[in-house]
Amino acid sequence: MFDVINPALARVISELRLNVSHCNNISSLRAFVIMLENPTLLDDKSELLGPLLHVIFLLTPESQKLIFSYWDKEPNAFLLRWLKELQEYIEKRIERQFNFSPHKDTSLTAATKTIGYIYDLNHRRKFVDNNSFYNAALNNLLMNYLDDDFYNWEKLVPGGFSYCDYPFMLNSETKSEILKCENEMEQSKHQDMSILSWSHSAYLICNVNRSNLIDESLTQLSNHHPEDLKKPLKIRFSGEEGVDEGGVQKEWFQLITRELFDPKYGMFDQIEDTRCHWFSSTSRDFREYELIGIVIGLAIYNSVILDLHFPLLIYKKLLGETPTLEDLVQINPALYKGLKQLLEFDGDVENTFFLSFQITYSTNLLAVNHYDLLPNGREISVTNKNKQEYVDKYVQYLLVDQIQEQFAHFYKGFKLVCNSKAFRLFNAHELELAICGSPVLDFKALERITKYDGYSADHPTIKHFWEVVHDVMDLEQKKKLLFFSTGSDRSPIGGLEKLNFLISKVPGDTDRLPSAQTCFNCLLLPEYQTKEKLTERLLKAVNNAEGFGLH
Repeated sequence: MFDVINPALARVISELRLNVSHCNNISSLRAFVIMLENPTLLDDKSELLGPLLHVIFLLTPESQKLIFSYWDKEPNAFLLRWLKELQEYIEKRIERQFNFSPHKDTSLTAATKTIGYIYDLNHRRKFVDNNSFYNAALNNLLMNYLDDDFYNWEKLVPGGFSYCDYPFMLNSETKSEILKCENEMEQSKHQDMSILSWSHSAYLICNVNRSNLIDESLTQLSNHHPEDLKKPLKIRFSGEEGVDEGGVQKEWFQLITRELFDPKYGMFDQIEDTRCHWFSSTSRDFREYELIGIVIGLAIYNSVILDLHFPLLIYKKLLGETPTLEDLVQINPALYKGLKQLLEFDGDVENTFFLSFQITYSTNLLAVNHYDLLPNGREISVTNKNKQEYVDKYVQYLLVDQIQEQFAHFYKGFKLVCNSKAFRLFNAHELELAICGSPVLDFKALERITKYDGYSADHPTIKHFWEVVHDVMDLEQKKKLLFFSTGSDRSPIGGLEKLNFLISKVPGDTDRLPSAQTCFNCLLLPEYQTKEKLTERLLKAVNNAEGFGLH
């Protein structure tokens, strides 16, 4: 049957392609809908799905919407099947093709556009997790075509197709590479302008003193034009002989974020149950909030990952998303549970909970405060009819209004650096990965990619080293080792296998501790003769990793 139907369908599609300008009437559009129901389209031996979808996307936008509007009435199982089939179609097409451009392959671009319709339906109906829209094969392929995709997205190539217009297909690693591509273009532009003017550095240079890190960093960054913040960052610590090739910069990021989040500043409260940091509603350190926003933006722009412990809501707010009750779970789990129970309660709310539209809360100053969610809120009882309004206004107050000034300055600082088109690609989870990296550390993967200078992988000292890492060190010690060697205790997006890590030999047995050149992600490891000595020396070194002078 397939051998009969498939050639006939191919002829119909070819005729439609030749007469596409006459196919925008209702009867023709119904024909497209019927053909999409043909099971032979999804047969492994068929190559017709892409060509049919390509013809559909040659129609007018109105006709396209009318065809896919039929899917609005279909059950979720139908849409899930189509999503699965389209993802598999893309994967198989990429596997079968060789040396082709993903931007010029009309079947590939048409399948991507079709998934876009399913994504829009999922946005309304929530029938599948957004991660199901990532396509690993497509992301791997695009790594070789990011410049082309970015140029098309920027409309530097008229009429060019860009996968950036379908960001739900792209994983965080691909988006970070696109962001890096944009950053490099921007930084190159600003460097060229600086060089031509002869009056400004091609770098953003900050000279700071460790003993007055916050104030001097604020002063230094405040004195720069916002455009300068997009230049590559160079840090100089007063009185130290370090040349910043990346390591000094990394340490500055670590030190300044650690200090700003220190309880002595009172800028952030740590949520006991979740260990997350949240804005202190009583802090008036607005310039410091702006500084931490700038620092986070600079970290992204300079591809440095930070060890931050924000709730996901912070990243949602940076992207302009409106908080919901679900966001409260990381900030006040007990209150979240109580408000959920209130909404789900079927009995008499007014005479069971005895709540009003005036709330009571305490601050880190231990003062008890009252706030009216509505004018004269103390006199307005919470009932079955208005309990949703009560919850909505409670959430709005706690997550928006109460910390509005603090977040506004934080947001302002962040946007001074990160106000580019590429940030629109990220969702909150992906933005968190771009800023913080991944806390998942696969040291087996790190061992596989490590390179050696003076050693080989089968050298006894190296064998002892990896045995200590895998069998002796706990997670915290491994994180300290990573920080000691690279200036960060998290993995890049894509995992530790994406890290350029080098172990360099220090000849001869010695009592010296291991050292590091963090700008090169290089561990300088002496040739210890015994595993016991290596263990003792390595653990002592990583537990005293901070405050090195030459990077």
